[in-house]
Amino acid sequence: MSDDSKLLDEILKNATTRTYAEYVSSDFGAEKEQIELGRALEKQVLEQFASYIANQGYVLGTVPQEKLEWAHEQLFGGKVTGVDGRRDKPIDIISGVFCEIGIAAVTYQTLSKPELSCRSITSHLEESTTAKEYYENLQSDRLREGTITSAMICWELETCLNTKTEWVFKDGPILHPDLVWRGYPFLLDLLKRVVNHKKIIGVVKDLRGEKSIPLRRLGKLLQSGQFLIIYKGVSGWIEPFRLTEIAKRFLTEEGSKIWRGVFKSHVKSYGFEIHEEHFDDGIALLMADAMNNKRGVPNLVDQADAIAGNAFPTGLFGEKIRREFLLAGMGEYWELIDEHMLRG
Repeated sequence: MSDDSKLLDEILKNATTRTYAEYVSSDFGAEKEQIELGRALEKQVLEQFASYIANQGYVLGTVPQEKLEWAHEQLFGGKVTGVDGRRDKPIDIISGVFCEIGIAAVTYQTLSKPELSCRSITSHLEESTTAKEYYENLQSDRLREGTITSAMICWELETCLNTKTEWVFKDGPILHPDLVWRGYPFLLDLLKRVVNHKKIIGVVKDLRGEKSIPLRRLGKLLQSGQFLIIYKGVSGWIEPFRLTEIAKRFLTEEGSKIWRGVFKSHVKSYGFEIHEEHFDDGIALLMADAMNNKRGVPNLVDQADAIAGNAFPTGLFGEKIRREFLLAGMGEYWELIDEHMLRG
C-alpha cells in the first residue's frame, strides 16, 4: 500500500463523525486535545530549531539595520519595480479561444501612473477551421489553461527584463517549474536571460508544492526579521526526472545560481528566489519592503497585484465577449454564461 493510500485509508477510518445537531452543539473536545498536543510539540520543535538548521546545512540570518536603511533609499528612490500579471478564465467555444492577460509594473515613484500592458488571446486554431475538423478534434483541448498560465509567466518575465529600474520584484517564482519542465529551448533561453539579469527577485506566496513544504513549515518557526536559505540552486526544488537534456544542463549551469528560501518580516512568511551574487542586497530589499506591509509581503508586489486587479478585473473581458455574442444574435451566448447566473 502506497503512502497516499495509507493516509487516505486512515482518514476514512478515523475521522470524527457527527450529526448536524452534534456539530452545532459540540465543544470540539477532540480538536482542542489535538491543539494542546500541538502546543507541546511546538515548544520542542522551537528548542531544536537552531540545531536542526545547522545539521541540514541551511543558512539562517537577519538583515543588519544599516542594510535596511540602504534598501529603503533604493525603494523610495524608485530603483525597484514590482511586477504582477492577472488573467481571466479562458472561454473556449466554436469561434475560438478568448482570454485576456493584464500586467502591471510599478515603483514608489510611479504609484499614480503605473505601467500597464495587455495581451488578448483571440485564436481560431487551425485544426478546427471546418466542421469536419471540429468534430474530428472534439475530444482534444484547443488551448489548455496551463498553457495560457505559462504564457502569462513568460510575459511577466519579459516585463521584468524590460523594466528600466535596477531591481525588480516579480510576484511568483522567477524560475517557474512549469517552464523548466516543458523544456522548450525558447523558454530556457528566457530563463537564462532572467538569471543573467541577476537583479530580478521572485516573491513566492504560494508554498503548496511538495518541494515548498520545508519552506512553509520552517517559515512558521522564523522570528520577525529572519530569513532562511534552504536551496542553493534550482536542482534542489526541481527534480531532473523526465527533463530534456537542455533543461538538465540549465539546472546545473544557470539554474545553480539562484537561491531559494523563506523570510518573515512580521507574522507570516513568504518564499524568495534571489541570485547568489546579489543575495545580501536582494534579501535586504525584500525585507525592508515587506516591513512596509502589515501582511508581511513586499509592498510593491501587493501594489502591482492591486493595480492589475483594478485595471483588469475578473470577468470583465468575458463580459465583453458575451456582449458581442448577444449583439450578434444570441447564438453561443447562453453557453458562455456561468451556470450560477442561470439559477432562479
